[in-house]
Amino acid sequence: MDPPGDSPVRHGQAQVLEESQVTDNDAVERFWQRYLQTRPDGAGRRYFEAFGFGNTPEMADDLADLVLRGIKTATSGLLWEYEDRQKPRYAVDDLHVVLSGAGEPLAVIETVELRILPFSEIDAAFARDYGEGDRTLAWWQTHLWDHYVEECTALGRTPAVEMPLLCERFTLVYHE
Repeated sequence: MDPPGDSPVRHGQAQVLEESQVTDNDAVERFWQRYLQTRPDGAGRRYFEAFGFGNTPEMADDLADLVLRGIKTATSGLLWEYEDRQKPRYAVDDLHVVLSGAGEPLAVIETVELRILPFSEIDAAFARDYGEGDRTLAWWQTHLWDHYVEECTALGRTPAVEMPLLCERFTLVYHE
C-alpha cells in the first residue's frame, strides 16, 4: 500500500491540554463530581485525563460536538509518541473528561476498546466510527496519513504504513 496523497490535516486524535490551557481546573472537578453523583459505583473513581480533541480550539469544539451527537466514537494516536515521550497509556474502562477549545468540561467518555494496529490495517468500520470527513476509509487514510507524517517527523521517526497506532473506541457516558 502506498501512502495516501497530500491533503489538509484534520484529525481527531486526543490532545491533552496542558494545565495552563485548561480554563478552570475547579470547573473540571465540579463537572466530574456532578458525573459521579449519577453513578452509584462512582465513589473514589478518578478520570484518567481531561483533554480536547484535535490540535486547535476550533477543532476541539468541532470534534466535541461530534462526540456529543454520537457521531464520533473512535480516535487514534501514534504509539511511538506514547513510547518516546513516556506518556502513560490508558486502558479499557478508563474515563476521560472531554473539554471544549476553551478548556470547559463538556462530557465524560469511557474507553471501551483499545487495539494496537498498523496504519495499513485500519478498516472501514473504524474510519466510520472516527466520525470525521465523509467517514470513509479513503478519507481517514488521506487525512490521518498527513497528521502522522508530521508526528513521525517531530519524533525523528520514518513514517510507514506499518507505524503502530493506538486505536480507541469510546462511548459517551455523561454530558450536561
